[in-house]
Amino acid sequence: MTATSTKGAMQPARSETPGDIGQSHVHRISQSLCLHTGTSCPALARMVTALTGALDKARPVTTPDFELCGESKLEGCPRTCAARFVASHHRIRVFCDVPPAAETSALDRFADALLVPSQEAFPLVASTLPHRPCALAQVLTKPLDPKQA
Repeated sequence: MTATSTKGAMQPARSETPGDIGQSHVHRISQSLCLHTGTSCPALARMVTALTGALDKARPVTTPDFELCGESKLEGCPRTCAARFVASHHRIRVFCDVPPAAETSALDRFADALLVPSQEAFPLVASTLPHRPCALAQVLTKPLDPKQA
């Protein structure tokens, strides 16, 4: 997974990957560059992969509104950043290097502004966020088209 930067702006890397053979969902993964290193973070990518796999395995035994949230240290990150995650069957988001007091709703507005290309409010949202994440990742999950299976 790679990401590119243009004029100092964070540009998400995007990929669509069908799951393992026999899985019924496809995942659209976006990951920003790290503001500390200027590159994509392999530790963040591993965390997103692990969360995606865990939710795929939990899908048959959980309800559609199942949600998992928490914090973790990114082992392998040069700064060992803390990462906050909110994961459900339809979306996973991971925010790196944010303080415990940061409001998830504000972080979500920031991610929406960054990851939705038609979003015009990014400068306003970014300027009102007290502490921006140094990196973020998102996975959107949708059912696999039967024609692709």
